[in-house]
Amino acid sequence: MAGSSSLAFRRALACGSTYGSNSGSSSRPLARALLSSSSRRTPGDSAAALAADADGTSAPLTPGAPPTRATASASPGLRDFLSNVHVDSSRTSGPDNNSTSSSNSEMSSPASWNSDDDVDPATAAALESHSARTADGGDCGLVERTAGSFFIETYGCQMNVSDTEVVRAILLKAGFSEADTLEEAGVVLANTCAIRERAEGKVWDRLKFFSSIRRRRKLAATHAAKARQPVPGGLSDLKIGVLGCMAERLKESLLERGGVDLVTGPDAYRDLPRLLELVGTSGSGESTGAVNVQLSQDETYADIAPVRLVNNTSEAVSAFISIMRGCNNMCTYCIVPFTRGRERSRPLGSIVDEAMRLRDDGVREVTLLGQNVNSYHDRSEASTALYNGTDYTTTAGFGNTFRSRGGAGAYFAELLAEVASAVPEVRVRFTSPHPKDFPDEV
Repeated sequence: MAGSSSLAFRRALACGSTYGSNSGSSSRPLARALLSSSSRRTPGDSAAALAADADGTSAPLTPGAPPTRATASASPGLRDFLSNVHVDSSRTSGPDNNSTSSSNSEMSSPASWNSDDDVDPATAAALESHSARTADGGDCGLVERTAGSFFIETYGCQMNVSDTEVVRAILLKAGFSEADTLEEAGVVLANTCAIRERAEGKVWDRLKFFSSIRRRRKLAATHAAKARQPVPGGLSDLKIGVLGCMAERLKESLLERGGVDLVTGPDAYRDLPRLLELVGTSGSGESTGAVNVQLSQDETYADIAPVRLVNNTSEAVSAFISIMRGCNNMCTYCIVPFTRGRERSRPLGSIVDEAMRLRDDGVREVTLLGQNVNSYHDRSEASTALYNGTDYTTTAGFGNTFRSRGGAGAYFAELLAEVASAVPEVRVRFTSPHPKDFPDEV
């Protein structure tokens, strides 16, 4: 980032507490607050003056704005450190604003520095002193961050939102932890859409941003090693993964074109923990990626209880239930059959059980999901025994071009009846249907 403050000063700020905004929003790292504040001060301000911010007060960030108190004051070690840091005022300016909003979270580009920033003698001495006090974790009040923490951004349809809940469940069960922000994550995963070119364009922009974060982390780790300091934030790298339809469409080319470490199709999420272990550096020093884009004829994730994030009241009372995956319609303009595979449906009993669990958790509206949701057909042994007289029928005027449809089992009409009977107090919706699959029974 052009014209940033000296490396050592930014690294010192990484050991701050939290800092409250004037609007009363959630706290953010003190480092970013001080960096924003320093960008608006005159070049004559010293590190000692900025250390006063760490003591709990800050000069107004904008003219006329009232002083803001930190939500938790910084440790004495940080104040001592800041008071001994020499800031090269000729190289101090405001950070770039690279904040970007996603569908499920607002993120900002973390504080960064130039590759040509170096440590002056006065700062080096302060670093040595501070290192002795913080080598064992000491007074550096960092948010706990681990390489096993992940952050997911979701793009596209409701099915991708549901898939993200499945991915979250798989990673948490494997021992990973979910980071609250991208800045705290060791792994970032983009669950993507490929139905339109614009959707992929958004992902390409985000991948560039993720790569810039990884470069800054590696640069920070290099400088920290030279100064014999802990890595700022505890993270020296960032694993970047692409999931979903874009991963299935572009496959291995994402590793070459997008600076991506991990490519996983929508039917391979169970393999994510193993794939993340494979991502690393080879003996020759080259980065190694991992890919699994194998489509399945039977994967529905029926046995995985999705882990949902509830951020507001509407999310607390409504939920998605994935009932089938894939599509057999093969429309000439649509890529879904090639990125999601053939149709396969969850067992009816697992869907009813999930609806009842959601009802017990306070959910009052469920949306049944599928790429072609009303072509649902459960061929499990239990359903074929219970519904052995049923067969596939289309809406009047439509034909069936896919030969494998038909036979005994539970169809969409039977599923709707079972869910409505099991949770009569819950509103049931569904998406996305096809006009040909609305027989009179539905």
